[in-house]
Amino acid sequence: MAPTAALTPTKANRCSMSSRPRSSPTPEKRTPKGLSERDASLILLEDHWTAMERELVPGAPTERDTLRAMTRIRWCPRVCRSTCLILLSLALASSATSGCSDAPRPGPVTLRVMSYNIHHGEGTDGAFDYERIAAVINEQQPDLVALQEVDRKTTRAGGIDQAAKIADLTDLHHVYGAAMDYAGGAYGEAILSRWPILASDNHILPKVEGSEPRALLTVRLAPPGGQELVFAGTHLAHDSERDRTAQTRLIDEILETRPYAGAPIFLAGDLNAKPGSAPMDVLLESGDWIDAFEGDPRPTFPNVKPDRRIDWILVKPRQARVRIKETHVVEGESASDHCAVVVTLEIEFEGR
Repeated sequence: MAPTAALTPTKANRCSMSSRPRSSPTPEKRTPKGLSERDASLILLEDHWTAMERELVPGAPTERDTLRAMTRIRWCPRVCRSTCLILLSLALASSATSGCSDAPRPGPVTLRVMSYNIHHGEGTDGAFDYERIAAVINEQQPDLVALQEVDRKTTRAGGIDQAAKIADLTDLHHVYGAAMDYAGGAYGEAILSRWPILASDNHILPKVEGSEPRALLTVRLAPPGGQELVFAGTHLAHDSERDRTAQTRLIDEILETRPYAGAPIFLAGDLNAKPGSAPMDVLLESGDWIDAFEGDPRPTFPNVKPDRRIDWILVKPRQARVRIKETHVVEGESASDHCAVVVTLEIEFEGR
């Protein structure tokens, strides 16, 4: 797979106010004797405008027709000077804005998103091989990864902080969210990111008594050339559709609250739910979420000859525009009992 390309906007040099002198240009005085205060002020304003055009926006069209038209308006001499100063300020703002109007508009940002249940680091051959897990991730070159069934310093994983270990092997930033205490450590979710993580939260999800605890891990980040977005990873209950349905309801509610409201959201994980099931209907029937694999709904479990689809990547674009470019299910790898799922998409943020 080709690596992702994040389009970074550039600005025309003439739009950078920091490269210009902060003091206003001083026009040459040319006020003839015998002019009224009104006409003298208009001439002064016209000179200021011409000087600013030369200094701020070389080659920009002038507004002299407007200035000359103003001479036909009868003003009170007492307010003429203050009015001209106001117009002068407006002229400066207009001049700076028009100078940037022809700057190239940045295009959409390309993202590559992955979800991977790593089976607490244990492969189908019983080996805990983190280099093998990292190789599956590195081969896909993702920007964002949601990992499920991640141990942190448990006895069964030999005391390894699996999220930190895999992040080191993939050269990605990471954050961990525990769903429960387990075997002297913790068991839960992790998120890997190519870009620095601005903030993260871990939300414990509802369950019936006796069921295994689950969590929703969320991060906020901003890819180069883009605006802030939300990436969330989760692992829903495997033994209760009632739990899964309650969990998806709460996930949808959480992601509608601050600080997530308004930003595009990506939700990835092992949802243990098939297409058309009640938990998926909670999310998809609202029309707010997009199934990234809708056009290619292939099975994701088990890792060899998969026969059911339970691993998902969903998108809630909000005000952004999203285009799915490519989807991929990584089959046959012995690093885990699940297939990794990957989507490449373009996102164009609001106001771009």
